[in-house]
Amino acid sequence: MPPIVDFLHYPGQDYKGNPWSNWGDGVATPGKYYSTIGDHKGPNGNAFVYEYDVAGKTLRKILDLRELLNVPEGQYIYTVSKDDAMIYRFDTKTEKVARIAPAPIGTQTYITAVDADPAGRYLYYVPGAHG
Repeated sequence: MPPIVDFLHYPGQDYKGNPWSNWGDGVATPGKYYSTIGDHKGPNGNAFVYEYDVAGKTLRKILDLRELLNVPEGQYIYTVSKDDAMIYRFDTKTEKVARIAPAPIGTQTYITAVDADPAGRYLYYVPGAHG
């Protein structure tokens, strides 16, 4: 049987991102695929983590960086300093986000990773410096 390719458009790209781009590597767990996009030099600067459910063929936003960091409206978040980037953990069972540790000094990219648990219970996200 030939492989199946699912194609979709990330929601929310309804304003000029300058440019919209993929930030970090996508990661897969059984039945799920996690990826990040960002608006780079958009009006306020933001990044989003999405979860794709293979069985349901649905894509949902699970993290909005501006909301996570509680950035006031009108304040632009262009970057997280490479010296103070944090690692966040998203629990795929409880859907809670926790700030767990500083990222290694010099982290300069958006990174996503899934723990070694075969169920992929924890998704880790590092919003590092860019631009």
